[in-house]
Amino acid sequence: IMNKAKKNKLFVLVSVVASLIIILLIFRGILLRIYHDNYDVVRVKKESYLYEKNDLDYKKIGMVYKNVLLKIDKKSNNNFPYLKLKNRSYYIKYNDIVKYNKEINKSNINNSYLKTGISIKTKDKYLLTYNNKKEYEFYKSDTYDVYLKDDSYYKVIYDGKLVNIDKKYVEKEFGILLNENDRISILYYENVQNYYDDFLLDMEKIEKEKYTFIDSSDFILWKNKKINLPKKSVLVFADVDNKKYKINKNTDEINFNDDNSVCLIDDDVPSRYKINRKLSDEELLRIIDGKNVYFDNERKYNNQAIAVLNYHFFYDSKTEVCNELICEPVDEFREQLDYLKDNEFKVLTLTEFKDWMYGDIKLPKKSVLITIDDGAAGTSKINGNKLIPILEEYKMPGTLFLISAWWKKENYISKYLTIESHGYDIHKQGKCGKAMALCLSRENLLADLKKSLENSDSNLAFAYPFFSTNDKVSSTVKEAGFKIAFVGGYKKATRNDDLYHIPRYQILNTTDIETFKEYVN
Repeated sequence: IMNKAKKNKLFVLVSVVASLIIILLIFRGILLRIYHDNYDVVRVKKESYLYEKNDLDYKKIGMVYKNVLLKIDKKSNNNFPYLKLKNRSYYIKYNDIVKYNKEINKSNINNSYLKTGISIKTKDKYLLTYNNKKEYEFYKSDTYDVYLKDDSYYKVIYDGKLVNIDKKYVEKEFGILLNENDRISILYYENVQNYYDDFLLDMEKIEKEKYTFIDSSDFILWKNKKINLPKKSVLVFADVDNKKYKINKNTDEINFNDDNSVCLIDDDVPSRYKINRKLSDEELLRIIDGKNVYFDNERKYNNQAIAVLNYHFFYDSKTEVCNELICEPVDEFREQLDYLKDNEFKVLTLTEFKDWMYGDIKLPKKSVLITIDDGAAGTSKINGNKLIPILEEYKMPGTLFLISAWWKKENYISKYLTIESHGYDIHKQGKCGKAMALCLSRENLLADLKKSLENSDSNLAFAYPFFSTNDKVSSTVKEAGFKIAFVGGYKKATRNDDLYHIPRYQILNTTDIETFKEYVN
């Protein structure tokens, strides 16, 4: 009887203790849950696993390293001791973190960073690093948009920060680099202490126009085509300290050309505006918009003349035959480009030439524009592919006036070749016995031009088939929306020329190098 009573007492005691332990654990869990519900930001105590929830199980998906700060999703944590991260499908264990009481500011992204247009797919295991320290390690493949592409790593945004992914962890890169901005105005204020108040007013006006102030490191990355900057970006140098605006003081790391002109991304020596006086509102607005500060109601620099070269077909004279006068042997084309390169000619983009014709920018005296008509032999990737590889090799831009009913522009894609209109299907003889453009009614000609615009996606320039035009054709080209138009003429283009009758030198297979030199000089 005594033994039985002892056993009963012992059972009751064990039951009470067990119940108390269970109650304490439940109470502790409730307290901890109430406590962690106040967690907003936590700090990782040590290298800890990240988990993903799979049904009732938690699978290790990666690692987060010591002292990384994390935001906790307080509204969706019913999985204690696993705490869900804010805006993530990942969890971390309660014992691996401590509450972080300071305000978190994890963004190191300034407003000058845009997506580059490139994306990457990682390998099945990869690291994210920040300031040369490990932050995250994942055991799965992910895809990221790239904000900066360097020689050995990519910068991507993760958890509000620009972090690095070493290229060794990348399985695939896809997409193409965007060119949101191919030109930037660089303002160099000299002796700014003499007009400091006016300088501050300029900065306020630039800010009001919603331009992004960039620093010299951003500029260098942009020049090296590693980042994509906003279209309205401006780089300001001045010998002053100013915390409100991003003012750069050191100019030693960049060799500038003080020619009061806009800097283009492919310029070997960046151009900048040298300012040592109070600017009018109109002058400042033109400068930050990448236009020439020396202007009046008439076009300036009328004494400058630029050779516009006109090619048609390209072929290898050693292995191919081309019996037309407009056939250009590639060895002679190379000889001409070598001359331009060796003698430091600036080979223009069509946009640069158009802006110069409109009086918006100033160009170096030794400038030249290369144009090609039609899109036939040797000009595309499906009919000989001579032109594009040479332009890419020399890094010199050209403009192709394409007959868009005959060839698809997709076969001519290159960063060094701009596609413009040579008409949709008017490059033929008309019923009147002349060039079709001269024979068509204004209505039918306009319909053809608009169809060509749908194919080229650009209305910068038009080249008249067979160089043939008259008042009706030229006015219709203008009505269609083209900014400039080219004919023949064997003389240099000047700002005095009619914008819709710009002359060009036609390069033939009889054009020797001495004649070429005369054209461009």
